[in-house]
Parts: sequence; C-alpha cells; structure tokens
Amino acid sequence: MVYLPREDSFLLEGAVRKYAHGAVLDMGTGSGIQAHAAMQNAASVTACDIDPEAVAAAKSSVPGATAFQSNLFSSVKGKFDTIVFNPPYLPDAEPRDIALDGGPTGGELLGRFLAQAKHYLTSGGQILFVQSSLTGIGKTKERLAGLGYRWEIVAERRIFFEELVVFRAWLQ
Repeated sequence: MVYLPREDSFLLEGAVRKYAHGAVLDMGTGSGIQAHAAMQNAASVTACDIDPEAVAAAKSSVPGATAFQSNLFSSVKGKFDTIVFNPPYLPDAEPRDIALDGGPTGGELLGRFLAQAKHYLTSGGQILFVQSSLTGIGKTKERLAGLGYRWEIVAERRIFFEELVVFRAWLQ
C-alpha cells in the first residue's frame, strides 16, 4: 500500500524544497512527494522503497527520477548530497503496515537508517527526515550524536496528538 501524503509528508516537503540539492536519494519514497519536491533544485533524484507499488507510483509521478525497490540501503549504490526519509514511526509491537509502523518503540527503523545512511553521504552531505514526538525526539537527538551527526531542527508542527519535526543532519 502506497503511503499517501499527510501532515508529516507536507512538513518534510517544505524542507526538501528549501534544503535538498545535488544528488538526492528519497528513501521510502511512498507516493514520490519528496522526490518530486527535490526535482526543483537537484542535479539528480533517486527514489527507492521496499514496496513495489510505491516504486511504480514514483516512476509514474516523478518523471526524470530513477526509482527502484530497496529495503533501506540494500540495493542502493553510490553517494548522495542529500538523503530524504519520511520513516514509518508509529510504535507497534507487532508491525502490520510497513508504511506506518516503525517497530516496538517506533524508532527502530529510523535507528537502522541513521546508522547506514552515513556510508551513503558525500563529504558535506545531509539527511532530512521527519520525527514524531510519539517516538521520542530526545532519543533521536541522542542517537544522532552517538552516530557522529550534527543536527538542527528546520521545521516543526503540532497536530492534535503529536508534534512533528524535521531534522537536518550531517556528519561532523
């Protein structure tokens, strides 16, 4: 099932339009909204998703982008100036929806992504990703520091049951 854009997608989209540049990787592309936003300033856009339906959606909605199936970085080759990720972040002890459920605490998939992403960044490259207060923004700050990233929050929005933030992170 393709993740249709929601509040988190639109918040991240604004940051992508502002900060994405160079060679861009849209991890977990879903509908392709972030890949489409990146096209305005990027030299190239690559989109990947674990879901073949999402890959098909990105191929049809983002002409000019390269799109393929990948479980996080399993099929990704090369390095990128900007990596964008709207991770599944809802806590669920028994994940049922790969587009929504991020693991028992909601942050497990994001943790794996952050640990792997550093190997796919160019020198001076950056990551843009959404985080929810449901999965612990403070925990993500600690995780980033522990992995050697510097970071800033570049967008935030409160919705009725959570706060959403967009992190911009880079290696020290």
